[in-house]
Amino acid sequence: MSGYSVSYIYRFVVQGQHAVRQAARSQRDVANASAKAARGLNAAERSTRAAGNAADRAASQYQNLARRMRATRTIGRELGRFGGMGAIGGFGTAMGVGSVVREIHSQQKAMNMIRANMQGFSKDQYESVRQNIMGVAKDTPFTFGQTAGAALELARMGYTPEQLNQLLRPGVALGGAAAIDPGKAVDILTNAMAALEIPLSKTSHTADLLTQAFTNSNQDLLQLREALKFAQPTMAGTGHQLNETLGLFMLLSKRGLKGGIAGTTYARMMEAFDKSSGTSGKAFAKLGLNRDEFFTANGKNIGLGAIIKKLSDAKDRVGLKAFKESAYTIFGARANRGVKLLLDNLDVYQKQLKILEQSNGATWRA
Repeated sequence: MSGYSVSYIYRFVVQGQHAVRQAARSQRDVANASAKAARGLNAAERSTRAAGNAADRAASQYQNLARRMRATRTIGRELGRFGGMGAIGGFGTAMGVGSVVREIHSQQKAMNMIRANMQGFSKDQYESVRQNIMGVAKDTPFTFGQTAGAALELARMGYTPEQLNQLLRPGVALGGAAAIDPGKAVDILTNAMAALEIPLSKTSHTADLLTQAFTNSNQDLLQLREALKFAQPTMAGTGHQLNETLGLFMLLSKRGLKGGIAGTTYARMMEAFDKSSGTSGKAFAKLGLNRDEFFTANGKNIGLGAIIKKLSDAKDRVGLKAFKESAYTIFGARANRGVKLLLDNLDVYQKQLKILEQSNGATWRA
């Protein structure tokens, strides 16, 4: 201990111990800070993983919705409408997903209503209707919900699933051609077929005839429906084919007679042939005609074109003045104008029939 006092050595030792304690505290602080930083990193990693998992779940849910909607052609239309990049595109996509969800809900609601009107049928039959609705919606301008609405109309009419499937596609396509609600279109189609006892195998042909008629005349499908509504009871009695009467409506529409007026004109014309005696019978005789000439062996009227041809020949035979007098007596004031239009435009009527002969596929061309 030479050169150093005891007190000095003691202070040196104490200072050394203090420095060691400070170093230990510093190491402990560093360790604590490192642990805290590690915990922070772990929390951040966990948050990142949680966010990633949430994003994956959201993407999976979105993909499920997209797969369901692609089956009905709606996802493309809905999301395409709101496409884009950035914040606006993201907002649009969110709105698109909302539209998808609403469409799915609408589909389920529509199918539940159809199921309620198709009780007693098998699961396979119900599924065939659902698949048919999806296919028709894909091929026409209408959504699944609108197409299902048309199917619901058919179900309420009492058609079986097989009959419904046969009627749905032509009926909805008719609505697309006429730009009207498909439910109204199937109602117009089925009413015409039922009134004239047209078999279901002729459904597409009937829809084509209706489309060809209103697209080649001065009327729309709703006006044609009104004409048919007034004419159908008489058409069923006369046995006239649908194309014959549609040809008449096409001609009358070009001369301003359409809708209920055209249907009433046809009905009044045909009523004249149902009277077996009286003044009109004598008027027929003045024209050199007999009512029996206008009927077939089974009691049905001869074709509308043949009727007009017989009247036209009678006009040439007796002269215009005598014909007008007799025609007014036979047909009355309300139908006489229609008869005159037909006689003056017999060639035009024949052209309308030719147009109707080319109706195959008209519903899908319109």
